[in-house]
Amino acid sequence: LPIYLIHRFFEWLSDTFIPFVQYNVIPFLSDTLFPAIKKFINYIKEKSAEKEIKQNSESITTHSANTQTKNPTMENDSDINLKSCSNETENIPQTAEIKEDNYSQAEKSIILYDYDVDKPDSYVSHVTVSVQDSGITVTGHLPPYTNKEYRKIRHSETLNQIYRLKKYHNLNSFESCYGSAKVYEIWGAKYRLLAIKCYEKCLKYTPAVPITNIYSALAVLYEKSHQFEKAVNILQKHIDESPEHSSAYTHKSICLVKLGKIDEAIDMLNAVKETDYYKNPNPSIDPSFTTCIDRKLEDCLNKKERGYKFKPRKNTFDYIDPDNFSLNEICNEYLQKWS
Repeated sequence: LPIYLIHRFFEWLSDTFIPFVQYNVIPFLSDTLFPAIKKFINYIKEKSAEKEIKQNSESITTHSANTQTKNPTMENDSDINLKSCSNETENIPQTAEIKEDNYSQAEKSIILYDYDVDKPDSYVSHVTVSVQDSGITVTGHLPPYTNKEYRKIRHSETLNQIYRLKKYHNLNSFESCYGSAKVYEIWGAKYRLLAIKCYEKCLKYTPAVPITNIYSALAVLYEKSHQFEKAVNILQKHIDESPEHSSAYTHKSICLVKLGKIDEAIDMLNAVKETDYYKNPNPSIDPSFTTCIDRKLEDCLNKKERGYKFKPRKNTFDYIDPDNFSLNEICNEYLQKWS
């Protein structure tokens, strides 16, 4: 009886308790506290995953490595061996399931499932193989990373980003300014003013990318740092440079509303409706130009009717002063997050 009760307890633990701790959402189960409990739970998770794999393996249709797909478009109507046609399929697992029985004359798709027994906390990955007239294409994705794997990848990426920052720290060219701005933008809100400074310096050099890309990035950063007047001004430059894109108009209206100039935003959108870009949008540039302007105008009218007032949230962090900071200190601080 005691052995049976212990067995039932382990089953209950693996079926009910494990999902709540699988992504380490409970604080007291962190890596620094109660390591013995953490190790014990990981062991139970492994056993639970092995049990699930064993139960699901019976419902999967297994095919041999010589799985063949018939292509009706070929002249001799011969079979195609997926493994012999493309080197990309050599490392694909052999567990497969036909996605569709009735396929068109042009293509046939197969979904390949892969259960990774060595990583019980990972999900099922799948790859889609399409057989077309032009050949075989393989698309798909890897299973989500575990927390440890994700931190390792981010640590490696951060080391590369720090190398770029230290290489470009003089900001004496467009490449150095643009590369540094992208890194600071990726790092998040605390480094936002540094990204703004780098993007502003990009405007002093001959751009190697479309100038509207820099205008858009600056407008987003200005808005997030509550510099709405600067955002409106830079978006007007974006509109002057490429009036055929609706995103600049809609973004400018958002910033005007946050400034309390909702009537000005409505007037601007009504004026856009009189332009040729609204009446005859270019399908190759912005086919949804008319729809975007109409939706944003309706949103502004609803906000005016409700008496909308923008209330900014209080920052829970301090921006880094772009004119007074140590590059080594901020790099080491950010790297510590993923160490």
